[in-house]
Amino acid sequence: MRTSAKEHERINMVRQLWLERYKEGDRTGWNVMAFHRWLELNRSELLRRKGGDSYQQLKSDLNGLWRD
Repeated sequence: MRTSAKEHERINMVRQLWLERYKEGDRTGWNVMAFHRWLELNRSELLRRKGGDSYQQLKSDLNGLWRD
């Protein structure tokens, strides 16, 4: 499936905010949950709401940038 320019821009912004908020050693699954909550409260427009769980979709958006 092809990603639209708008969706690509959204994902890039999510990833940029993640990298700004969490340093290398802090990029864990626990902090993905905290980041999801922060996005809900501060930048909810960046969370995908269509077709499922926005937390699972956030984990997908951050693929390769966090560890368990």
